[in-house]
Amino acid sequence: MWRGVDPTNIDETLPPVLAAVELVVTAAQTQTATLAGVFMSAFALSETGVDDPFSVDVSLFAGFTQDGRPVADVLALSSVSMKLASGRGASIPTIAAAGLARTVRTVRTEVISGARSAQRDMMSDDRVSGFYRVSSGDPCLACAGLAGIKSSTGDAFPVHGACRCTAEPIMAGVPDRFAPPDGKAIMNAQDPAQQKALWGDKAAAINDGSVSLDDMVTLKEAPSWGPMLFESPLPTIAA
Repeated sequence: MWRGVDPTNIDETLPPVLAAVELVVTAAQTQTATLAGVFMSAFALSETGVDDPFSVDVSLFAGFTQDGRPVADVLALSSVSMKLASGRGASIPTIAAAGLARTVRTVRTEVISGARSAQRDMMSDDRVSGFYRVSSGDPCLACAGLAGIKSSTGDAFPVHGACRCTAEPIMAGVPDRFAPPDGKAIMNAQDPAQQKALWGDKAAAINDGSVSLDDMVTLKEAPSWGPMLFESPLPTIAA
């Protein structure tokens, strides 16, 4: 698909490709939002024994970003990335790579945001009293620093671009028996070589107590997104 983009003629060749990408993202968001409803219903049944499925209107989330903008508007920023690279005198392959990297990042971010936004909407149901933050098995250290934290349903859920964290609901009136692993448990599940490959020198600094996982979490307020999540660099922490 991306082969149809000519970095020397961005304005004419990029929009048709992005229009096709938008269709793919919207279809994927429809699926992920639907699956979020399936997950919430199955989870509630397993926790409460009551078969009362959650409902989700996927049209509220498919085709839109986490902050409510049309997916097409965010995909259009790929053009900006390409033109900035061109303005810096970058080579043709570098210009194309800049646009592709921006597009892939947008796709990764917005496909999972469909599920995340739908789930957050369903968790406003009175049957849900809170949630745990669940990270992937190899998260960035900012996500690891927040992994396993218990929050109320109205609390913010800060993410970064292409973030894969999700929420595990806590059902009202049901004993809280199990919690997902926290960041330290996730790190300890990796051997030293894997830790080095995933997190570099920061892993050693956390393991020797020089810094903590909490130090890895930086939150910055964004006007439309709310709190955005960033991984703190070691020099900033040391300072």
